[in-house]
This record gives sequence, structure tokens and C-alpha cells, in this order.
Amino acid sequence: MKKLTTFILLFWSMGMMAQNYFGVSGTVTDESTGYPVHDQEMHIAFFSTSDSTLILEETIETDDAGYYEFEDSFNVVMALVQISTFDCNGTPVYEFGFVSESNPWLERDFEICTNGGGGGECEAYFEYSTGDGLTVEFENLSDGDDLVYYWTFGDGTDSDDENPVHTYAMGGEYMVTLFIAAQDSSCFDVYMEMIYVGGGQGDCEAYFEYFVGDGLTVEFENFSEGDNLIYFWSFGDGTGSDEENPTHTYASEGEYPVSLFIMNEDSTCFDEYDEMIYVGGGQGECEADFEYYLSEGLYVEFVSLSEGDDLMYFWTFGDGETSEEENPSHTYPAPGEYMVTLYISSSDSSCFDMHNEMIFIGGQNDCEAYFTYEQEDAYTFSFINESEGENLLYYWSFGDGNGSEEENPVHTYNSDGYYWVTLMIMNEDSTCFDFYEDMIVAGDSIPGDCQAYFEYYVTNDDYRVEFENLSEGEDLAYYWDFGDGNFSQEENPEHTYLEPGIYEVCLIASSEDSTCFDIYCEPIVIDDMGACIAQFAYYPDSLGNYTYQFVDLSYGNIESWYWDFG
Repeated sequence: MKKLTTFILLFWSMGMMAQNYFGVSGTVTDESTGYPVHDQEMHIAFFSTSDSTLILEETIETDDAGYYEFEDSFNVVMALVQISTFDCNGTPVYEFGFVSESNPWLERDFEICTNGGGGGECEAYFEYSTGDGLTVEFENLSDGDDLVYYWTFGDGTDSDDENPVHTYAMGGEYMVTLFIAAQDSSCFDVYMEMIYVGGGQGDCEAYFEYFVGDGLTVEFENFSEGDNLIYFWSFGDGTGSDEENPTHTYASEGEYPVSLFIMNEDSTCFDEYDEMIYVGGGQGECEADFEYYLSEGLYVEFVSLSEGDDLMYFWTFGDGETSEEENPSHTYPAPGEYMVTLYISSSDSSCFDMHNEMIFIGGQNDCEAYFTYEQEDAYTFSFINESEGENLLYYWSFGDGNGSEEENPVHTYNSDGYYWVTLMIMNEDSTCFDFYEDMIVAGDSIPGDCQAYFEYYVTNDDYRVEFENLSEGEDLAYYWDFGDGNFSQEENPEHTYLEPGIYEVCLIASSEDSTCFDIYCEPIVIDDMGACIAQFAYYPDSLGNYTYQFVDLSYGNIESWYWDFG
């Protein structure tokens, strides 16, 4: 499989949509005479950056008039097209452009030197093998007759052997290039590939995270592991850095493939980490966002909170699986930490955006997350970590876009509101992890004059439950959590559970102007219909004097009752 590593510029496209026909065409002429160049090899490549992969590549030839044309169907709404060829010196000449549903055809003309060469029946290609040291054996797999070879190894040295063996002075990343040509200059070709030298990864691992502000400046935080490391960053826009934690300002918004290459000073280990980042807050009038809900197992429900018209969605769940649904559900293969990313785009490609978030799935082994908190003033909270486990690491999310890795953080909110605070814990060897969530209320105007409360009734023929909202307050909005990963915003919802169990149901009531808020939770029991279910309602008696009337709503084969009034 031929890789044109240095010729490829990856840009944004959503490779997940309905089949569309896209095409390219143009002419190739001699730059000195203007005559058409026939039988010139043209390399056509379509790229999808939803996962930074090549969709399709094809090599065609120009006809007698120097004209080329290619058309095919793709499962994308927009793609980057690279059209490349080689001039008489073996230098790559290429053009880029975009195709989309609204502009499905791309035209690009080329003027090149010919000098009697160009195209021809030869193709350059090689493979290589590395040992434990710094020596690399190259195997020439080029096609063609009566060829001559010229290699550059990326470290300032070269060779004209057919199958050279080369020893590098130090481990690292090198761009190796093989030029081939027929001795009568009737054909030539070039193949380039990035190789890694230095005895494998060893005891170092590359990783980074990043923060994008409101503008075009990105702060990179290096989390690589290893001793005496050297860092090499590529920001995807033709610039780089050797700082440990660089800050970079891009010239324009868009999607950029960022790479971090690390190596220790004695070249005994190296590693690379790549990630596609979005800069500039997306494009157009749409914004990506989501929330998620965890069950006790490995099942997660994702709810898109994205804003925009006529949107399409693409999710990556961090375990190699993806989805194009708006609100997908996903079952993970194992407990762990996963980076989830939601990409959105409008169907006419006029806007796009992305949002990613690290989630923790399931608890494992002998650690348990838990915290309490003390409210210092209207907006400041001291969180008290009461988690259990050994050698723990802590990750806090305060529900307002801020977080902390302290054990017992103090956080001040900027505005009134109710916030879900999440504590995620993991021990240093990643053998156990857990998370705990709790709702807090910040500000002077909340909770105000409203109170959440509900009653419920379990039907006799299935696992269906009818909820009666008895909350008090004006202009209230409601949010129900049924305890099984399902939710509702109805005032008096009905919900059918899939299996028996005990479920913690919570109702959040809040005023539309956010001046009040309250939450009420109650465990409910869903059992097989052959068993008996105890439940009741109660009402203040007309006699007053703290007297209540209790109404039994139990069902099943009941023979006796016992009431405890607390």
C-alpha cells in the first residue's frame, strides 16, 4: 500500500454520510511549450479526517490531449482531494481542493517540465525491518525495467544501492525517500515513508491534552512518561516546537493533526502520540455538546445537546467504536477511562464543531469514590474527599467547565446555579477506579421558593410505573432520572422498566428563570408480578392535629400488613 506521507495535508471532512458522486478533472501541459502531456500518471486521493484515514486513492493517465478525469461515489458529504504528479526532475507537483454535495466536481490544471520523461511504466516502493539497535535493512520492491536507485535516509546520508542497509547515529524519526528512474529516462517515480529507529518504545510513553480558548491559541499540556525526555511537536500547520508544554496560535480556525514525538537522551526509547484538534470554536452557527448517563454496568446513554440546524452526528467512543445516531447508547467492552468525541456538521457543510470529554466506565476492585462538601459562602465550596482505596489519583469536575486533581479542592463558582459535581478516582497502577456524583446549589437566589416531590404507582400487569408530580412552585421545568439510564422532561411521565430491581428515581424541579431549584429522590422497587409489592399513599386528615390518612396501594398475594409510623 503506497503512502505519500509528506505529500498529504489532512483537512476537515465528515466521512459518514450518504453516498455522493464526486469527480476531478483537468489538463497537463508542458510549461515551456504549452503542448499537452500524454500518458502522464496522475495520483488521485480522497481523505476523510473524521478518523484521519485515506478513503480512496487511484492512479490514472492523461489522454492524447493531456486530459485526465476520475469519478467515484463516497459515503461522505465533504472530502479533501489531493491530485499529484511528478515533473521531469522527479519533484512532486500537487494541488488540493474540496468536494461536497453542493460542489461535487474539482478541476485542477498542471504545467510541468517534461524533458522527455514523466510517467512511464515504473513505480517506487520499499519496505524495511529494524532490529534491536539502530541498523535498518531496506528491501526494494519497486517495479520497472533497467532501473537506477537513489536513497536518502533522512539523516543527511544517501545510497545508490538497490537494497541498502543503514545504521543511524541515534534513535528517532526519519523520512526515508527512494528515487527510481529508467536508465533511458523513460520513467521515474518517488516513494517516501517516515520510519522510527531506536530499539522500540522502551520505558516511555507519549501523551498530551490541550485547551482551546475563545480565539486561535491552544495550550498543550504534556503528560508523557519517561526519564530525560526530548520533545518534538508538530502542530499540523507546518510549524512545530521542542518545548515541553508549548502554547501555539494558529492563523485560522479549522482542524489540525497535532503530533508529539518523544525520545530520551540516550535514544533507548521513543514514542509518538497523535490527535486531531479543532481550533476556533468550529465554523458557522452550530455548537457541539453532550451529556451522558452511566448505569451500574458498562452501558452508557449519550444525549446530544448540540445546537444548529439540519445537523449530522458522528461519535467516537474511545474504544474503537463509532456511531452516527443523534443520541446513541453504547456498551463498553471493559471498565476504564475513555475519551468520547462528538463531531457535528450541517448537511450543507456550512458549519461544524466538536466536543470531547473523558468518561470513566464502571467501578473496579477495592476502591470506592465518595465525597461530602461544606459551603463556605454563597459561591465557594470545600470538598471533602472520603474515597477509599490505596495510591489513589483524583479527578474532579465541578460542573461549570472547571476541574481539579487535588484530593480536597476548594472551588468558587461565578454564577448562581445548580451543578453536578463528579469525583473520579483511579489508583496509580489502574487496577481500580470508581466515580461519585452529587448535585450542589450555588448562589443567593437558589433554591428559592419551590419544592420537588412526587408519588408513583406500579401497574399490576407489567413493569410500568406512573409518576405523579406534586412539586410546588411557579413556572417550573422538570427533569426525571428513572435510575436505569433513562430520563424524561415531562411533568407526569410514565416509564416501563426492563427488569425487576430497586431503582433510585430523582426529580429535579427548577424555575425557568433559574431563581429556584430543588431535587427529590426516592428508591422504588420493581418486582416480578408473582411477588407482592408494598406501597402506599398518604393524605392529611380533615381532623387536623397532625393526623394523616394512609391508603394501602400494595398488590400481590398479601396475607398480613404491618405499619411502622417512624
